[in-house]
Amino acid sequence: MSASPLQRRSALAALFNFPKSLRDDVVELPGFKKAFDIPAEAEITFDAIGLRFLRSSLFTALRELHGDPKVTRSFDTEDNRTCYLQLDRTGDHPLVSCQIDGETHELPAFAMLSPSADDRVSEFDRLAARDNLFDAQSMAWRLLLQEGPLSDEMVSRALRELDQNPLRLRQKIREAVEGGQAAIATTVPDSAAYYDRLIGSLDDARDLKEFVENSCRSHIDRTMKRDFAVGLSFSLLCAGHPTITDLIDVGTPSQDELAQAFGWLAERGDRFSQIAGVELGVRLIARYPEIEPSLVRMIVEMRDEDPAAKNSRFALSSSLFILVDGELSRRGTLNGKPPFWRRLAAMAQSSLFERELIRADLDVEKFMEWATLGRGSDFFVQALADLRIEPRWLPDFMSPDRLKDAAISRMVGAGEKLTEDANALTLRELLKGDGNDGLRSRIRYPQSFLPGPLEGNILPRQDLPPDLIEDLTSAVGSPLLDASALAGLVNSALVFRIGDEHSKLASEALRKARHQVSVSHDSGDTFSVLTGLATVAAVTRDVDLAKEVRILARVVRRRTGAALDVADLMRIGLAASAAHVDVEGWSQSVGEWFLEIAYEEMTIERAIRLRAHLRKLCAIVPELWRHCGKADASFAAVSQRS
Repeated sequence: MSASPLQRRSALAALFNFPKSLRDDVVELPGFKKAFDIPAEAEITFDAIGLRFLRSSLFTALRELHGDPKVTRSFDTEDNRTCYLQLDRTGDHPLVSCQIDGETHELPAFAMLSPSADDRVSEFDRLAARDNLFDAQSMAWRLLLQEGPLSDEMVSRALRELDQNPLRLRQKIREAVEGGQAAIATTVPDSAAYYDRLIGSLDDARDLKEFVENSCRSHIDRTMKRDFAVGLSFSLLCAGHPTITDLIDVGTPSQDELAQAFGWLAERGDRFSQIAGVELGVRLIARYPEIEPSLVRMIVEMRDEDPAAKNSRFALSSSLFILVDGELSRRGTLNGKPPFWRRLAAMAQSSLFERELIRADLDVEKFMEWATLGRGSDFFVQALADLRIEPRWLPDFMSPDRLKDAAISRMVGAGEKLTEDANALTLRELLKGDGNDGLRSRIRYPQSFLPGPLEGNILPRQDLPPDLIEDLTSAVGSPLLDASALAGLVNSALVFRIGDEHSKLASEALRKARHQVSVSHDSGDTFSVLTGLATVAAVTRDVDLAKEVRILARVVRRRTGAALDVADLMRIGLAASAAHVDVEGWSQSVGEWFLEIAYEEMTIERAIRLRAHLRKLCAIVPELWRHCGKADASFAAVSQRS
């Protein structure tokens, strides 16, 4: 049944509000073009040789050619030139030559159009081996190709989806960077299947440990079975955590092969891969002493870098991660995936991009101005929404100085695995020495012990020190609670294992002091205490403490001189609300915080910004809408003041 003219216009208007990749998928749905009277003809263009064909004409000729390769097929291009196609099946895979205007060009064979199931599947297997396509979506296309020939639309869709893979995208990014056209749409694919191919599919993994032990292990094994240099390069993209680095088995490459791979990593590698490279190198140094100069170079460069410098590589890594993660959030590309997996995908993709920027020797400072434009807010709000699921990682932890702390921490951890038979004195001094040149001297507390982006739901191994527990216990019952009594707890919430008994002590202390806490009038100190207690509530999932934090925030705001910015209140509220694991409880808590914030005095600019944050949160967690209508209306009213 065809759509009415009004329905057709409405459908087409709606389509142009979709991302291009989604728009293409919708248009290719069976029956869509017919229902909405959309012309079915599509064009295929080969820019390199300047040829443009109607897809139906080209695919028809190719189907006939695969059916009877002895006969030359002719058809016309879009500009009415006659083209002659011939099929050569003498090599490892079919090749198609195109003769036009006295010249011969090679075209893709499009063997998926063949009437032979063996031809179709063989072509798929060739592409799969070339591009490491072994994810579930790719295998689904293989099954379809086995069952029978596909329509023109389905073949185009299959080729488009299979083209969404890291090897092909690396080339596209390289060409874009060299041409000065590195658009976000190119650098951050809007395809969930692409990220499965980049880091390994999530499958049924519920946390990082399950992912590493199953899908990630298989992905790394497949990747390392490819060309050694390429396999190692792409495996390091995935190694955003030491347990993933441990999966990389280089086999038995020659000394030259490994030395060249680590030389490339030191010269052109991204920062995240270099950190993993040091972890891997420590395991290999006893067998391959030739890699020591490259390891030393990477360690010294990271040790001596100033993260605040305009050309800081840590600042570049931070900006690119925020760009990719923010764009993934804005589009909703990986909605439904756990935060650790989405962050690993963002880390790998931003690292792939960083490598091409370093290769092109671009001006880092100028590029970062572009990279941080417009995606920081999406990243920030997404990270705060993630606290409900993984409460131990905060958006501040993606700052350049925090990345350096994390790098030093991981490299010092790698040094613990340096064996006595490794004759690498300089490397040993850097990783295990106690002198000023060693990394141990650069360890900072608590910065170097904070969780990484994949560790938002991993509990620390060490328990809270007894002296901190004693400080907290002695504070219970005091009529005026000194903030210093809470300092040990709030400063250690993400470093030590904190139990329910500790969070309940904090709740009891706040109640018995009637929320009278002696904090300075400095808004930074007040914010630190409140956000620290909110974090304790989140990591212990203590809903009672979360309620006490809200009361304390209200008391502090009404105290003369204790100013708190409304944006800080939002952060405190979202951290405290993460005490609720269930979506309904979290949504209700967030809604209550936002409604209370909406009644605070604020500028028009603040109201506009908070409303934008609220709406992004609701886009991430739609269940939140029914609890935030009043707050949204209040922000809107303030935003429209003259």
